[in-house]
Amino acid sequence: LRKEQISQVKANLMPQVNIELDYKYFMELPHQLLPLSALNPTAPEGQYRAAQFGVPHNMIGNIQFMLPLYNAELQSKVKTAKLGVKVSELQQAKTEEQILFDLTNVYYNAQIIKAQIAFLDDNLSNSNKLLQNLKILHQQKMLKKTDVDKVKLQISRLDTKRMLLVSNYEQVLNVMKQIMGFDLDDPLDVEPEIIYQKRPDYQRRLSIDEQLLKAKMDILDSELQSIKKSRLPHIFLYGSYGVQGFGYTGAPDRFLDIYGIGFAGVKLTYNLYDGHRSKRRAKIKLREIRNNEWSKSLVSEQNDVQIANTILALEATEKRLEDAKEAISFAETIYQQILLQQKQGIATVTDILIADNSVREAQQNYISAVVDYYRENLDLKKLTGNLIK
Repeated sequence: LRKEQISQVKANLMPQVNIELDYKYFMELPHQLLPLSALNPTAPEGQYRAAQFGVPHNMIGNIQFMLPLYNAELQSKVKTAKLGVKVSELQQAKTEEQILFDLTNVYYNAQIIKAQIAFLDDNLSNSNKLLQNLKILHQQKMLKKTDVDKVKLQISRLDTKRMLLVSNYEQVLNVMKQIMGFDLDDPLDVEPEIIYQKRPDYQRRLSIDEQLLKAKMDILDSELQSIKKSRLPHIFLYGSYGVQGFGYTGAPDRFLDIYGIGFAGVKLTYNLYDGHRSKRRAKIKLREIRNNEWSKSLVSEQNDVQIANTILALEATEKRLEDAKEAISFAETIYQQILLQQKQGIATVTDILIADNSVREAQQNYISAVVDYYRENLDLKKLTGNLIK
């Protein structure tokens, strides 16, 4: 659309060719006042007589053309239209960036849920093994039935939680399919393994919002120059070629005489006074420029603050991730030790369940840290203008 607008503005710099056809029938011929001295040299000065000239039928047919030789205002408008194309492209890029941002967030959600399911599957496997051992011990009268029931309740809760996670995972995949334009029946899956990689040092670029404000500033500057240049002279090459006919249908002689007519010339127009209209337009445009400058400065400052805060949050999250990894390792080690102690009769089933809950809590803390890290890293890429390169 913007490219069509550029072509439309450029068309004003091309030759304009028109065909003119005109027919007039004078029911009353126009009058002219002639001095009597023109008809009679002896007539006194200051006396006139009305006279009618021409014939009732008048026809004109010609081709007219006009070519701007110099029009600074139009040339400035072409530049403005070209800048408008850049704004349109940036707006499209902003839409694409937002789609990518939303899709990446949804993908991360799917990965996180799948990681939670994987953790739960491990926990369920361990709990089922524990249940089988406890059943044997119960049959040997070495454990109470309540201890077995505690593990069964734990497994039931884990099964319920897994079922909810699987449902959430399918819902997230459906959202991904919608964003990507897939049918709901199309197969789709995500990588199950969450790979933590230390974030790179992103080079600070202008965000798309900042680029849009800068492009709009260029347009406003161009529009201001166009207003100023509207006061400059306009020079045109123009001309016309055609025929002119005169006809008479009365008595005694009817006739239709046709004569050729043609000319070419150069015309200069200059507006001496426009009622201060261009001056007022320039003031309004200057106010728009100041407002845009303020908005641009505000967005840039807010972006810098958000970048600084996001980096601080990422550094804290990276430390949380390291601690969460260690916590999982410690919790799993303690769980295995409690299992051994239970076999030796030192630890109870309650101790095992507490240790198992500690493992799952450590896993949940790790997943929560990964979620925060992914989202903060994604925010940083967007804020620094690195999401779409």
